[in-house]
Amino acid sequence: MLQVLERKAGQFAMPAVRKTLTSAIAATVLATGMMFASGAPASAATCPSSSSPKTTGGKASWTLACVGKEGRDLKIYGWVEDTAPDNRCARVTIKTRQGKTVGRTACGYGVRKQFSYEFDYEFGATVKLSVS
Repeated sequence: MLQVLERKAGQFAMPAVRKTLTSAIAATVLATGMMFASGAPASAATCPSSSSPKTTGGKASWTLACVGKEGRDLKIYGWVEDTAPDNRCARVTIKTRQGKTVGRTACGYGVRKQFSYEFDYEFGATVKLSVS
């Protein structure tokens, strides 16, 4: 009877070690993936405002301006640049409060791309720099 209990205890010990190790590896992979894919945090802003974020592999600068008749439209302009020779691209993504999404991508070390977008009857947007 004692041998049966010892064997069962040994059977449960290995899966617990495997489960802990698997969890640690999964957490490391997830953290590494987030580091490479996410880039800089998103910036939710209203006009007028500006930002110049940097992240590993990319940098950008943008301005939000109120334009048009009585300042009821939103203009977002600036640039995005790929800053690393790593076969990845830097991208600025813009999502307005009304749900319109546009973006500009720069691929190739040192490549800088200009952008300028106007949105009718809009005053704010979330602008994000990422590298992937």
